Amino acid sequence: ERMTLQVDIQDESGNVLFSKTAINDCVLTRGTLAKVAYINLFINEAFVDTYPCDGIVVSTQTGSTAYSLSAGGPIVEPGNDIIVITPICAHYTDGRAIVARSTSKIEMEMCRQHNQMYVTCDGYANFQLPEKGKVTCSKSDKKIRIIRIDPPNFYEAIRKKASERRERVLHEK
Repeated sequence: ERMTLQVDIQDESGNVLFSKTAINDCVLTRGTLAKVAYINLFINEAFVDTYPCDGIVVSTQTGSTAYSLSAGGPIVEPGNDIIVITPICAHYTDGRAIVARSTSKIEMEMCRQHNQMYVTCDGYANFQLPEKGKVTCSKSDKKIRIIRIDPPNFYEAIRKKASERRERVLHEK
């Protein structure tokens, strides 16, 4: 069994406008405007920092080897119920990934208004963040079961996937 994320978007009055369960990740990112987004990050209602960045990925252990990894986040071994928060192209040197407990409540809101901010869950469910909207990610009550007849070695599987990608790129040239 693996944990999932409950993702909610609220307007400034606290009304829930969007609610999804994500297996891999929730991404708050800017749209086509090429301006830097300034995102305030809170963990368990404590202010962490304002991130000048292209967005933030909040992922489960399952999603740690997807977009979060591409953005510089850690690889998380199966069996660790955690939440990884990874800034995308942070515009300063402190923009490192944060590993939080699975019981943590992650909140993101805009520090400065940006007209095109979107939330995407697992790469398919999209919603435009309203002005003064807030994104909340927390551990969902729903779990996903992954069944393997002959479970591979996790690190061997990671290495094999990376090798296959390199081969594919070399053959496409």
